[in-house]
Amino acid sequence: MDKKTEMIWVAVIEECRRSLNSDPGNCMTSAREILGQATSTGNRELEIQALYTLGECEFLQEDYTACLEWLNKVIDNEEKWKDDPLFEKTLRLAGQSYWETGSIDLTLDIYTRIVAIQGEDTDTVLRARDLTNIGVLKMRQGNYRDSIVSSEKAIRLFQELKDDNGMGFSLGNLGNCHFKLGQYDKALEYQRLAEDIARKTGALSFLGRTMNSISAILLKLGRFEEALEAGQQAMKVKEQINENIDGCLTNLGIICKNWNNTERALEYFHMALEAFRDRGDRSNMAMLYNNIGNLCLDAEDYENALSHFNQALSLWRELHDKAGTMSALSNIGITCMQLPESSDKAESCLAEALRLARELGKMDMIASTLASLVEIDIARGNLALAQDKYRECRELLDCSDAYELKLELYQTGVDLYRALGEYSSALDLYGEYVTLKDQVFTKENQRQISEMQTRFETERKEKEAEIYRLKSIELAEKNRQIQAQKDALEKTLEDLEKSEIKYNLVAEELKKTISIDLVGEHNSIRKITELISIVAKSDTTNVLIVGESGTGKEIVARKIHQCSNRKAKSFYGVNSAAVPDSLFESQFFGHEKNAFTGAEKTHIGWFEVADGGTLFLDEISSMSVEQQVKLLRALEERRIIRVGSHHEIPFNVRIISATNVNLFEMVRQKQFREDLYHRLAAFVIHIPPLRMRKEDIPLLLEYFVKKFSVLLGKRIRKIDKTIVPALLQYDFPGNVRELKNIIERALIVADSSALKRSHFLIPDTDTGIANVQTLDELERLHITRALQLTGFNQSKAAELLGVERRVVARKMSRLGINRQSLADS
Repeated sequence: MDKKTEMIWVAVIEECRRSLNSDPGNCMTSAREILGQATSTGNRELEIQALYTLGECEFLQEDYTACLEWLNKVIDNEEKWKDDPLFEKTLRLAGQSYWETGSIDLTLDIYTRIVAIQGEDTDTVLRARDLTNIGVLKMRQGNYRDSIVSSEKAIRLFQELKDDNGMGFSLGNLGNCHFKLGQYDKALEYQRLAEDIARKTGALSFLGRTMNSISAILLKLGRFEEALEAGQQAMKVKEQINENIDGCLTNLGIICKNWNNTERALEYFHMALEAFRDRGDRSNMAMLYNNIGNLCLDAEDYENALSHFNQALSLWRELHDKAGTMSALSNIGITCMQLPESSDKAESCLAEALRLARELGKMDMIASTLASLVEIDIARGNLALAQDKYRECRELLDCSDAYELKLELYQTGVDLYRALGEYSSALDLYGEYVTLKDQVFTKENQRQISEMQTRFETERKEKEAEIYRLKSIELAEKNRQIQAQKDALEKTLEDLEKSEIKYNLVAEELKKTISIDLVGEHNSIRKITELISIVAKSDTTNVLIVGESGTGKEIVARKIHQCSNRKAKSFYGVNSAAVPDSLFESQFFGHEKNAFTGAEKTHIGWFEVADGGTLFLDEISSMSVEQQVKLLRALEERRIIRVGSHHEIPFNVRIISATNVNLFEMVRQKQFREDLYHRLAAFVIHIPPLRMRKEDIPLLLEYFVKKFSVLLGKRIRKIDKTIVPALLQYDFPGNVRELKNIIERALIVADSSALKRSHFLIPDTDTGIANVQTLDELERLHITRALQLTGFNQSKAAELLGVERRVVARKMSRLGINRQSLADS
C-alpha cells in the first residue's frame, strides 16, 4: 500500500470512528472493509485500528462476546502489536468487556497485563484506576490480602495526584476488604475516611453508598442503633439527590433482622420489594426474595423459606445471573437439609451451587458448599465421600482469611472425625477451632474494653466538670441571694424581651406575606420550584441561593422554610453586610447583662431566636474572614456561647444563605473560606435574572396588579395592551424587585379602573420629564397610601412612614389630605 493510499484509509478509519455512536452499523461495514485492505497489504497499524474499531462497535451495541472476538485477534498476537499505542487501549476495552460478562478471572488477567505494561514508575490517574480495579476484582475472588495491597498502591498514587474522588473509592474498597476479613474496626476506619472525602467533595451518590457500608460494619460490631442511624442517613442522602432508596430499605431490613426485630425487617424488605417491582428490577427482586427466605429459615418456617428461595432462583435464572443462581441454590439446599424427606433435593441443589461456585472462582462459596455436602454425606454414612470433600475444604481453608468460614469448616471437620471414630484428630481440630474462636473473642474483648475505657474517661471528665460547675453555682448562689428581688425583676424583663422579639417576628412575617409566591412559567422557575420541594424534605440540609439583586432569593428561602418540617417555627432573616466585626458575636450568639459597656440587659442572639426554624443569611459574601471563622465554628459544634457567659447553648437551625456574587470564585481567590463554603453550599439553587426569562413578565404584571389592587383598595379591570411590550423592551437590572416597584407606583398614580401606559415610569423607555413627579406629589402619594393601609389612623401611619405623628398632621394640612380627599381618590 503506497503512502497516499494509506493516508486515505487512515482518514476513512478516523471518519468511521467519529460516526461510531451515531451509526454503529455503517461504522462496522467501513471497518470490515478497512480490515480487509490492511490485511491484504500487511499494514499492521491500519489493521489494529480496524480491529479495535470493530470491537468498539460491538461494545457499544452490548455484544461483548463479539467485541472480544475482534479484540483477542490483537491480544493473542502481543508480539506483533505490543509497541503500538493502541495495544494498551485494546487491553483496556477487553477488560471492560470481560467485566460486563462477569468473567472475574479473565478481567483480572487483562488489568494485570495493563499494569505490567505501564511499569512501576508510571504515576498516572489511569494506572491508579487500574490498580483500584485489580483490588476490586481480587476482593470479588475472595483474595482480600492481595486486594488490600493493590488498593493501598492506588491510594498512594491518588494522594500524589490529589485525586480525592479516586482516593475515596479506593478507601471504600480497602474498607470492604477488611470487612470481609472480619477486621471491622479497620474497615470502619477506612470507610469513615471515605465518608470524609465524600462530604468534602460533595459526591452525594458515593456518600450514600459509603454510609450504607458503614451501616453494615456497625451491624457486625453489634452497634445496632448506630447501624440503623447510618442506614437512615444513607437513605436521606439518596432522597436528597433523587436516587432510588430501595437499596437503603434493604439494608435497614438486614439491620433489623440481625437486631432480632423480624417484624420491622419484613416491613423494610416488603417496601423495598414493591419499589423494585415497580421499576421492573428483577435482579434486586430476586435478592429481596432471598433475604425474606433467610428470615423464614431463621424462624424455622421452611415452607415459606423454600417458596421465597424458589422465586429468587426463578428470577436469577431468567436473568442468567450465575452468582445469584448459586446463592439461591445454596439456600434451597441448606433449607432442604432440615427436611429429612428432601435430602436428595438438598444434595442436587448444593451440587449445582458448587459447580457454579467453581465456574465463578468463588473460593469462600466453594468451601462453604462443600462443608454442607460433607454434612449430608455424614448423615447418610458415606464417610469416604465426606473425607474426599473435606480434604478439598481444608486446602481452601488454608488459603482463606475469612475467620467465620474457618470456624464453620472446623466444626464440620470435628463432626466428620467423630463419625469416623478418629477422636484424636477430632480433638486436635476442636483445639484449632477453640484457638481461633479465642483469638476473635480476644480482639472483640479488646475493642469493647477500649470503648469502655474511652467512655469511662469521658464520664470521669464530665463528672469533674459537673463538680466544678456545682461549686461555681454554689458560690454564685450566695451572691445572688443578696439581690434576689432584683434578679427576679431582671428575669421578668428578659421574658418580656423574648415576647417582644416573638411579636416582632410575627409582625415581620405579616409584612412580607405579599411577596412569598414564585410566579412564572419559565423552565428555570419550574426547576427552582422542583428543587425547593426536594430540599424542603431534608430540613437539616443547608442551602445556598445564588442570583442577582432583586431576583427573589429571600422569596425562595421562605418557600423552602414553608414547605419544610420547620414551618411552624421562626424564619429569621439577617443582612450579613450590616453586621460589623465588633457586633458579630453579640448579634449572632447574644450577650449577658453587663458583658460589656452598654450591655444593660441580656440580649438573645439570632441563633437562639431562630432555634427550631430557619436562619436566612443574606449577602453572605460580605462577611469578613474573622466572621467566617466564628460562623463556621458555630455550625460545626451546633452550639453557641453568649458573650459574657460560659454556658453552651445548643441550637437546631437550618442555614439558608444568599449571595449575588460568584462565591466559588471567592473561595478560589482565598477571599472566602472553602470549609465554610462546603458547609453552606450543601444544596445550591441558582435564580436567573429577569432579563433571561422575559416571558414571565406578563404573568408577574398580572400577579402584582392583583396584589396591589387589594392592598390599595383599587379595582383595576383593564390593562392597556401597550404596557407589556413596553416592559419587555427594558432589561430590569433590578430584576423582579424593580418590576414590582414600577407596578406599585403605577397603581398608586392610577386614577381609574384602567391601567394605562402613562401610569408606568420605565427607565430607558421614558426619557422625557413629563412623568417625573414633584416632591409634594410623592409625599402626597406616600402619606395617602400609609393612611389607606391604617384606616386613617395617623399614629400608625406615622409609624409606617418612620416619622412622628405631628409631622404627618402638618404635611396633611399643607397638602390638603383629609378623609374626603381619600374617599374621592
